[in-house]
Amino acid sequence: MALRAGRVGVNPADVDAITGHITTAGGSSYSEEETVIGTWVDGITPIYRKVIQCKGPTATETASIIDSFNNVGKHIINFHGYTQGAITFPINFYGSATNYAYTTIRENGISMITLTGAIVNADIIIVVEYIKED
Repeated sequence: MALRAGRVGVNPADVDAITGHITTAGGSSYSEEETVIGTWVDGITPIYRKVIQCKGPTATETASIIDSFNNVGKHIINFHGYTQGAITFPINFYGSATNYAYTTIRENGISMITLTGAIVNADIIIVVEYIKED
């Protein structure tokens, strides 16, 4: 990023260079591409991370497949994320019997069910970390 005399600014070329790939100060990579981020406790098996951007379910009370990423050939270690709608919610939460979201990763994709109208058609970001089966 370039700083100019008397002004603080971001060079548009710098923005283009980082779009789609963000690296934190700790060196952890967040990308829509499958990325090796370390090794499992055995010190050999690679751990992968992938960022998924998708839309929330189209209606409440209906389990909907919101992305085709699946658990076939993978052992999911961790997944988390949030919605960006009228209100920001985690992808898994329970507020009450009429205010919740439940997200799973299955053989046929990522599924979400919610009773929270603010999540319907909301933009969702999910970070998945996994190892692959031998």
